[in-house]
Amino acid sequence: MAEMFIKPASSNCQFGCYSERGLMSWFMFTHLPACIPEFLKRFHFPAGCESPFANLTGFPKAIIFSELDLGKQGFGCPDGAIYVECPDPTMLFLEVKLNETYEKSCRGKSYNSTLQGQLELKWRFALLYINRSFTTHNNVKYLQETPVFRNFYKDVGGDPFYKDDEIDEDWPGSWRRLKIVDGVKNFTDLLAKCDDRVYFAAITKDERNPFDNSNPKLPRCAEKEWPEVSSQFCWAPISILAGPEEQEITHA
Repeated sequence: MAEMFIKPASSNCQFGCYSERGLMSWFMFTHLPACIPEFLKRFHFPAGCESPFANLTGFPKAIIFSELDLGKQGFGCPDGAIYVECPDPTMLFLEVKLNETYEKSCRGKSYNSTLQGQLELKWRFALLYINRSFTTHNNVKYLQETPVFRNFYKDVGGDPFYKDDEIDEDWPGSWRRLKIVDGVKNFTDLLAKCDDRVYFAAITKDERNPFDNSNPKLPRCAEKEWPEVSSQFCWAPISILAGPEEQEITHA
């Protein structure tokens, strides 16, 4: 069962935040709008990679997303995302593990529950969208993985979605895919403005940036080597989610 986090709303009211996603919603709606530049500047990029948020000043135009769903047969449910014009449109996906280090989050869990898997799914989604990997089924537009992605994450990535040896190329269920409709389309319309300015953040219990070492659970970005993609990944400690009245995240 997920944890419950009790957070202040007013002098006589509190929020009951269920799980990490609930805590993220509380933080994003009650604190983040007033401190977006400071928040973004606290993310650490791998050594040698410049932060795109380093020189952010003032209050840029931004949209905060809490509770995104990119499909159970698609690309998962990020804990949040921030679209910000700094000055060019930029998207930052957020994944949170409050009580685990990055390494611990990648042990003994299903692919979709590890930080490695979650970050890989968002990277796959963003690159496929940037490359316009679309198809149509029954007059509905989908974002769909390519054979290169499918083969890599089936054979090397260990994605259980592709566990079957036999794949029907013409059956939509053989591919990770996402309908580009309704709220998803609203989100991807913004993503389209970002070009290659899309980043992926992990917020964890680590004391140091887990993307700065050579751990074997770094995100695997298809056939690209880590030095080619490392500038897209960043990290922050869980203290980044503390409200101004708190020194650290506290549990109920």
